[in-house]
Amino acid sequence: MNIQLVRATAALIVALAGPVIAQSLVSNVQTTAVGSGVTGFSAGYAVLGNRAVFVGNGLHGLEPWVTDGTQAGTTILADIHTGTTSSSPLELTVVGGVVVFSANAPGVGRELWVTDGTIGGTSLLVDLRPGVNSSSPANFVRVGSYVYFSAWDGVSGTELWRTDGTAAGTTQVADINPGAASSSPQHLTAIGSEVWFSAVSPGFGRELWRSNGTAIGTQLVLDIRAGASGSLPLDLAPHAGGALFRASTATEGYEPWFSDGTVAGTVPLGDLSPGTLSTNVREFRSLGSDAVFIASAGLGFELYVTDGTPASTALLVDINAGTGAGVTGLGFGVLNNVAYFAATDGTSGAELWRTDATAPGTFRVRDFNVGTGSSSPDHFAVVGNELWMALTASSGQREVWRTDGTAAGSSLVIDLAGLVSSNPRTLVPFGAGVLCSAVSSGVGREPHVVDGTVPGSFLLADVRPPVADSDPAEWALLPHGAFFAATSSATGREGYSTDGTPTGTQVLDLHPTSNSSPDEAVTMGGEVFFEATSNVSGRELFKTDGTPAGTVQLSDNPGIASTSPQQIVATATHVVFRGVDAVAGAELWSSDGTPAGTMRIADIRPGTASTVFLEMAATPTHAFFVANDTVTGNELYSTTGTAASVTLLELRAGAPSSSPDELTNLNGKLFFEATDGVSGPELWCSDGTLAGTTLVADLWPGASGSAPRDLTPVGNRLFFRASIPGAGQELCVSDGTAAGTGLVVDLVPGGNGSLISDMKGVGNLLFFRYDDGSGTGQELWVSDGTPAGTQLVRDIGPGLLYGPVAGSLTSILDGQLLLFAANDLVNGLQLWISNGTTAGTFPVTTFGSGTGGGAVEVGPFLDAGTRVFFSADDGIQGNEPWVFDLNGSGNAFVLTYGTGCAPTTQTRPTIGATGGLPTPGTTTFAATVSNAPPTTASWLLFSFAPANLNLGFGCRQLIAVPFLAFPLTFTDPSGFAQTPVPLPNDPAFIGVNAFMQWGVVATPGQLFGAFNLSDGLQMQVGN
Repeated sequence: MNIQLVRATAALIVALAGPVIAQSLVSNVQTTAVGSGVTGFSAGYAVLGNRAVFVGNGLHGLEPWVTDGTQAGTTILADIHTGTTSSSPLELTVVGGVVVFSANAPGVGRELWVTDGTIGGTSLLVDLRPGVNSSSPANFVRVGSYVYFSAWDGVSGTELWRTDGTAAGTTQVADINPGAASSSPQHLTAIGSEVWFSAVSPGFGRELWRSNGTAIGTQLVLDIRAGASGSLPLDLAPHAGGALFRASTATEGYEPWFSDGTVAGTVPLGDLSPGTLSTNVREFRSLGSDAVFIASAGLGFELYVTDGTPASTALLVDINAGTGAGVTGLGFGVLNNVAYFAATDGTSGAELWRTDATAPGTFRVRDFNVGTGSSSPDHFAVVGNELWMALTASSGQREVWRTDGTAAGSSLVIDLAGLVSSNPRTLVPFGAGVLCSAVSSGVGREPHVVDGTVPGSFLLADVRPPVADSDPAEWALLPHGAFFAATSSATGREGYSTDGTPTGTQVLDLHPTSNSSPDEAVTMGGEVFFEATSNVSGRELFKTDGTPAGTVQLSDNPGIASTSPQQIVATATHVVFRGVDAVAGAELWSSDGTPAGTMRIADIRPGTASTVFLEMAATPTHAFFVANDTVTGNELYSTTGTAASVTLLELRAGAPSSSPDELTNLNGKLFFEATDGVSGPELWCSDGTLAGTTLVADLWPGASGSAPRDLTPVGNRLFFRASIPGAGQELCVSDGTAAGTGLVVDLVPGGNGSLISDMKGVGNLLFFRYDDGSGTGQELWVSDGTPAGTQLVRDIGPGLLYGPVAGSLTSILDGQLLLFAANDLVNGLQLWISNGTTAGTFPVTTFGSGTGGGAVEVGPFLDAGTRVFFSADDGIQGNEPWVFDLNGSGNAFVLTYGTGCAPTTQTRPTIGATGGLPTPGTTTFAATVSNAPPTTASWLLFSFAPANLNLGFGCRQLIAVPFLAFPLTFTDPSGFAQTPVPLPNDPAFIGVNAFMQWGVVATPGQLFGAFNLSDGLQMQVGN
């Protein structure tokens, strides 16, 4: 045993692993990833010193990302809109050492956000329009120490605002169009120390405005087109202390203008397209005393010049003589007061040209794509004394090039993608080179860094990696663990059973040639009943004890027709469901767990017409359902599972419906909402008999009714929302008696009512999500059934942001704790537990390896006593089955994940394990590699987190940085090697997870022509 490696491994565990976590991947069911080549880079970059913020389109959706120019330092900043839904950041703008931007988040809408480039420093800056509606900040521009923008606060319309990156420094500049009307500022442009823009004001239409950041200093420059139509100024650009722009008048179309900010100094520069015709101006660019612009005025798009006076405004050069367009690009790059652009002279293609605003100084730099081909330079960035750009050379490859303004000083910076084009875009100066987006081997458009050297030019992150989702669902309890449905490329969508370990997880393949697609899973008597498709029949009822031999088909509608079980519910002795046959259509069926005992038990709507079952629920003794027999209306029925026991519980005589709803079991009794035609919708209960079906309480006397909703069992009581006279819809509770049924607390005093949601009983406490308007947003609340005991548990989502995820609240440990998913913005989406106190509410998982993203998604959940089974996407291995064990039992296991790489003429190296399971102090456990080249060097890499980093050439790094490298070993003639993995003999390491991958030397190899990589191996140290 290598003692030094043991010590190094132990030190790395102590440094990185931290506390033992209780989450474990049950099995990586789907390992075949799809989606390689999907674009992950969306927009950016905003550079903050040695970091840059950009928008990534990753597994979490469109969210803010950050990079420091390294792969390890490129990560999501925050999952602002939790899960796969996008916050869609826009307008990233640097000011005062931070980046401000707009983003969309639950509860606040699209508002103003700020980041300092760190996960902890990313937050909502201010909610300009309080509530779920958006202020929609837009049109950002930095002017001095402020960013100006347009926004709507819900009171004064869309007006001009500014921010210095702090909440206190975020203010409305002026209400240009007074009251609720909007001036809708657009085309905001920094002109010296002011912001110039177009805006709409009463009587003037959209005209040119300027502002120094004060209300009194915000003024109309000139009513260029008198009246309400407006001159519609566009394309503002600074020049000579004023602005160049284009505008239209009643007698002329769009033409170039100049303004020094005064009425007298605002003048047209010429009617380049005579009369009412418009001149299409693309861009103005100041080059000292003169400015150039691109315009189409009868000669195609060509280069024009002006010093800001009409007399000096003229065609500079007709690059492509005649009516053909000379200038082909959409923008200028400027280096040392020389503008660079794409143009064609009609002989060569679109190439790089330069101009110093004089005719002699306007010429082609070089014919990069020789002949008639076009290099089409664009995405210019100034790097030192050079201009970098994207262009296509004669080879046909589009890469990053550089120029100092001369043909001899123009050269390829680097070939990022080999024989294909990397097609770089969004070049932004950074460090010794640029950040950009580009396409490289095996990925879509992703963030890259380029400094002109091979070591310093690479993919920063595969923001949108291929995914391998098995999408677990239909969780149901088995005595030894759980049943679930999942999809793999090997078997399709099938049922699985698991004891919570990889070795204890097996497929129940009912349809070997296709998908059985299990659905509607429920547990009864230690077995799981579900609907599925076999290879010999259609959709039928099955049951399983978790083994292939114990998986039995219970129903069989002969021929190609299906019984199609749906709405399956379970009592203690029967499952009851909606089934179909040729005689009665869709009607009520039941099963006692045997084929002979699986049958139709009622034809509610006689004949072949089908009954619509509006809702089904069960207590241990009875199944209840709501149906319409066409005579009595929508009414409640009950059954113990036999035909003789099917009973109509008619609450409202005749054809009118009592419309039962919200069917809920509380300690063996059914509670529900219904109306008897006298009292309106109120709370009722039933023991399954007509005599035992009674009104619990008439909370709103008369025909209106209290309309109880979200009926939730909590211990021996039922909590629900209901409308109470004078209070509105508020939290109520019932012990099953009229005297014990009533209002818990009027959370919003008066008649407006409160909007609580996601009610869940845990022990004798009710948990729910609620926003009380105090500034905490929608957060976790608890109630013991008293006003004093109804309170906020913890503000998890900072400030107004939502914390707990809708639909995730789950009772665990036999009602001792609440488990739920939440996002505190710093750790991203994680599992949390709560006992109803602030101190007892905290995260218990570490998805995302410390990034701000956390898990991509989690849930649904299955409480299994001391364990919780659930589905989750950790951002690495796709949406797979997981188990959470609060007791941290630490079962030892190993499982493989990901895919290795090798040339198509070779087999991919395969990782494995031997010598038993990884337990503390083991001397036999080893990681193996097989299918590698014979007698070649190989090495095992080891980390404490998985990764999915694209290395190019179709190869992926499956372990995170930092990692350890075990000593070099050589494969035998069959391509096999193994490396002992020494584990400290310390029970404190039980539960620690490690991740491994092999690299092997190959000739040729897939990676850099020299190496092949194996798939990944996860091991958990345990008993």
